[in-house]
Amino acid sequence: MEILRTTELRIGNSILNHKGEIEKVKAIGIEGYVWFDEERNLSVELCQPIPLTEDWLLNFGWELDHNSNDLKSFINYKLDLDAINFSPSRNEFYYNCWEESKCPKYVHELQNVYFALTGEELTLIEKS
Repeated sequence: MEILRTTELRIGNSILNHKGEIEKVKAIGIEGYVWFDEERNLSVELCQPIPLTEDWLLNFGWELDHNSNDLKSFINYKLDLDAINFSPSRNEFYYNCWEESKCPKYVHELQNVYFALTGEELTLIEKS
């Protein structure tokens, strides 16, 4: 798994703590610590990124494009981008309009791209 750096995190990013539990970053310290609330912090070296999966995309509001033939394509109508595609043979996501090396592999990377493009936080869709 990739090593996290405080420079790639933003407040609101979702990451895994040292126990493998999902946490939301509330603050980032200059000394290499992330804060999850007023009392709990952890060295970023002990945290892990969350791998981007189909479930995360769907829970963030992307929709599965059923018109695709051999690939799974996910669309978010708020973004002016091509669909996010999933290649089963390579077991990875990629964008048609981006170089593959720039494709988000982790949830916090997708959250950051979304914020950069929309100016809004990427939030989970509440299921009823």
